[in-house]
Amino acid sequence: MFGLQARYIRIDGSVPSAERIHLVHQFQNDPDTRVAILSIQAAGQGLTFTAAAHVVFAELYWDPGHIKQAEDRAHRIGQSSSVHIHYLIAKGTLDTLMWGMLNRKVWGRRAFHLLPSH
Repeated sequence: MFGLQARYIRIDGSVPSAERIHLVHQFQNDPDTRVAILSIQAAGQGLTFTAAAHVVFAELYWDPGHIKQAEDRAHRIGQSSSVHIHYLIAKGTLDTLMWGMLNRKVWGRRAFHLLPSH
Protein backbone atom coordinates (compact mmCIF):
# COMPACT_ATOMS: atom_id res chain seq x y z
CA MET A 1 0.00 0.00 0.00
CA PHE A 2 1.54 3.26 1.16
CA GLY A 3 4.17 1.91 3.52
CA LEU A 4 2.56 3.63 6.52
CA GLN A 5 2.16 1.79 9.77
CA ALA A 6 0.47 2.89 12.94
CA ARG A 7 0.45 1.22 16.31
CA TYR A 8 -3.01 0.71 17.68
CA ILE A 9 -4.97 -0.63 20.61
CA ARG A 10 -8.25 -2.57 20.49
CA ILE A 11 -10.80 -2.63 23.31
CA ASP A 12 -14.10 -4.45 23.11
CA GLY A 13 -16.17 -6.59 25.44
CA SER A 14 -13.67 -9.47 25.32
CA VAL A 15 -10.80 -7.41 26.80
CA PRO A 16 -10.47 -7.80 30.62
CA SER A 17 -10.63 -4.66 32.77
CA ALA A 18 -6.98 -4.85 33.87
CA GLU A 19 -5.81 -5.03 30.25
CA ARG A 20 -8.09 -2.10 29.29
CA ILE A 21 -6.27 0.12 31.79
CA HIS A 22 -2.90 -0.87 30.31
CA LEU A 23 -4.13 -0.26 26.75
CA VAL A 24 -5.57 3.19 27.61
CA HIS A 25 -2.26 4.11 29.26
CA GLN A 26 -0.44 3.04 26.07
CA PHE A 27 -2.76 5.16 23.90
CA GLN A 28 -2.49 8.20 26.17
CA ASN A 29 1.30 8.10 26.58
CA ASP A 30 2.91 6.37 23.58
CA PRO A 31 3.28 8.86 20.70
CA ASP A 32 3.50 5.95 18.24
CA THR A 33 0.10 4.56 19.29
CA ARG A 34 -2.33 6.87 17.54
CA VAL A 35 -5.23 4.55 16.74
CA ALA A 36 -7.72 3.05 19.18
CA ILE A 37 -10.28 0.58 17.86
CA LEU A 38 -13.10 0.54 20.40
CA SER A 39 -16.62 -0.75 20.70
CA ILE A 40 -19.09 1.93 21.75
CA GLN A 41 -20.06 0.09 24.92
CA ALA A 42 -16.46 -0.65 25.95
CA ALA A 43 -15.34 2.92 25.16
CA GLY A 44 -18.09 4.41 27.31
CA GLN A 45 -17.09 2.61 30.49
CA GLY A 46 -15.05 5.22 32.37
CA LEU A 47 -12.01 5.18 30.07
CA THR A 48 -10.15 8.36 29.12
CA PHE A 49 -8.90 9.09 25.61
CA THR A 50 -7.87 12.74 25.84
CA ALA A 51 -4.91 12.07 23.52
CA ALA A 52 -7.40 11.66 20.66
CA ALA A 53 -7.77 14.30 17.97
CA HIS A 54 -10.30 12.34 15.90
CA VAL A 55 -12.87 9.79 16.99
CA VAL A 56 -14.42 7.62 14.28
CA PHE A 57 -17.36 5.39 15.12
CA ALA A 58 -17.79 2.46 12.76
CA GLU A 59 -20.81 1.14 14.62
CA LEU A 60 -24.00 2.62 15.99
CA TYR A 61 -25.87 1.78 19.16
CA TRP A 62 -29.65 2.08 19.56
CA ASP A 63 -29.34 4.26 22.69
CA PRO A 64 -27.97 7.77 21.98
CA GLY A 65 -26.85 8.01 25.62
CA HIS A 66 -24.31 5.24 25.06
CA ILE A 67 -22.96 7.01 21.98
CA LYS A 68 -22.70 10.33 23.84
CA GLN A 69 -20.91 8.60 26.71
CA ALA A 70 -18.41 7.08 24.25
CA GLU A 71 -17.86 10.50 22.61
CA ASP A 72 -17.25 12.06 26.02
CA ARG A 73 -14.26 9.76 26.67
CA ALA A 74 -12.21 12.06 24.41
CA HIS A 75 -13.69 15.27 25.89
CA ARG A 76 -12.60 14.73 29.47
CA ILE A 77 -10.69 16.87 31.91
CA GLY A 78 -7.19 17.26 30.52
CA GLN A 79 -8.23 17.58 26.89
CA SER A 80 -6.34 20.56 25.53
CA SER A 81 -7.36 20.56 21.87
CA SER A 82 -10.38 20.10 19.64
CA VAL A 83 -11.70 16.61 19.01
CA HIS A 84 -13.46 15.76 15.77
CA ILE A 85 -16.19 13.12 15.97
CA HIS A 86 -16.99 11.14 12.81
CA TYR A 87 -19.48 8.37 12.05
CA LEU A 88 -19.16 5.82 9.28
CA ILE A 89 -22.67 5.25 7.94
CA ALA A 90 -22.98 2.82 5.04
CA LYS A 91 -25.57 3.98 2.52
CA GLY A 92 -28.27 1.43 1.77
CA THR A 93 -27.80 -0.47 5.05
CA LEU A 94 -29.51 -0.59 8.41
CA ASP A 95 -27.06 2.16 9.46
CA THR A 96 -29.05 4.79 7.55
CA LEU A 97 -32.26 3.81 9.34
CA MET A 98 -30.49 3.67 12.69
CA TRP A 99 -28.90 7.11 12.11
CA GLY A 100 -32.30 8.64 11.42
CA MET A 101 -33.79 6.99 14.51
CA LEU A 102 -30.95 8.23 16.72
CA ASN A 103 -31.35 11.79 15.43
CA ARG A 104 -35.10 11.72 16.06
CA LYS A 105 -34.49 10.46 19.61
CA VAL A 106 -32.04 13.28 20.31
CA TRP A 107 -33.39 16.18 18.24
CA GLY A 108 -36.99 15.19 17.51
CA ARG A 109 -36.26 15.41 13.79
CA ARG A 110 -33.60 14.37 11.33
CA ALA A 111 -30.95 16.95 12.15
CA PHE A 112 -27.91 15.52 10.37
CA HIS A 113 -27.84 14.72 6.70
CA LEU A 114 -25.69 11.98 5.26
CA LEU A 115 -23.10 13.17 2.78
CA PRO A 116 -23.06 11.42 -0.60
CA SER A 117 -20.17 9.02 -1.16
CA HIS A 118 -17.88 9.55 -4.13
